[in-house]
Amino acid sequence: MKSLEWWRHLPTGEHGLPGPLRDALVDAILAGRRTSCTGLVSDYADHRIRLPEPGDREVVVDSDDRPVAVTENLTVEVRRFADIGWAHAQREGMGAESLEQWRERERACWETDEVRAALRRPGFVLTDDTEMVCITFEVVAVLAGAEPGVSPAR
Repeated sequence: MKSLEWWRHLPTGEHGLPGPLRDALVDAILAGRRTSCTGLVSDYADHRIRLPEPGDREVVVDSDDRPVAVTENLTVEVRRFADIGWAHAQREGMGAESLEQWRERERACWETDEVRAALRRPGFVLTDDTEMVCITFEVVAVLAGAEPGVSPAR
């Protein structure tokens, strides 16, 4: 019989910074609308963390650091920002109506003072040549207290 907390040994997956953005991303994950995410290759290098691989699992946490789901990576690719396609952008589940709109929203998000501070890069600019990690994933478990479509942080 599997332990009720079999997932405790898994690394934590944080989608966005805590607050409204993370709450929306967690809601999209729990509802099945978000099945991909994008990160900076340099952020993994800065923290000396290996790049994710297919088959890796992580515990998604909400804005209060409560575990809400376990995801498993299906694909992991490194691409220049300019080379990320519409299919990946759509799977991010945040309602962009075009690839151009998704790129504008990504730039706006990555270039906020809050994100720049978290990255410890006050002048960070997301360029077409920025190397990104593009991950597709699936939810393999929704954890106790989490409801699909409703972030427990609310």
